[in-house]
Amino acid sequence: MNRRNVFLGEHIVATVKIYTRVSLAGINEIKYPSFNGFLKSDIETPPLTSLRNENVNGTIYGSGVVQQFLLFPQVSGEIQIEPVQISVLVQQRQAGPIHSLVTFSPVIRLYPKQLSVRQ
Repeated sequence: MNRRNVFLGEHIVATVKIYTRVSLAGINEIKYPSFNGFLKSDIETPPLTSLRNENVNGTIYGSGVVQQFLLFPQVSGEIQIEPVQISVLVQQRQAGPIHSLVTFSPVIRLYPKQLSVRQ
């Protein structure tokens, strides 16, 4: 989220972005939160076809924006946005007499986000 403190009806931009240090073959499934307490509008986001290198506190990650939303809070107070769950396809080299790639699909569950909405 681009801000954590907003006024009632003032929009915020929520960005679902992935950071990884392993090779991804793709995204299997995404479960977005219901965004209770908000009016939601999807921002047109180009498909994620490749990751860009991004330095986060001295560590290089492959990163990319999955989806963006405009959220308009409809109630005041502390609002919790439930986490996004992403199932990705990960490729790893398997050691042995014949080197091969193994693909598996872990589920990534992000932490909920808290937003303070004032009238």
